[in-house]
Amino acid sequence: MEKILRLNEQDIIQALADHFNVDRAKVNLTVKIRTEGYGPTEHQFPEVSAVIKEG
Repeated sequence: MEKILRLNEQDIIQALADHFNVDRAKVNLTVKIRTEGYGPTEHQFPEVSAVIKEG
């Protein structure tokens, strides 16, 4: 069975903080939208990256 989850930025930060056992203040999340193509063949793709500060 497939589940669709709609996560906002804070949900993702909390999930990463829980997974890596760090305070959520140490998680920096960046979301960018990348566009490929032009006109009717244009597609947009989200790119998500995270930096987790140690210590």
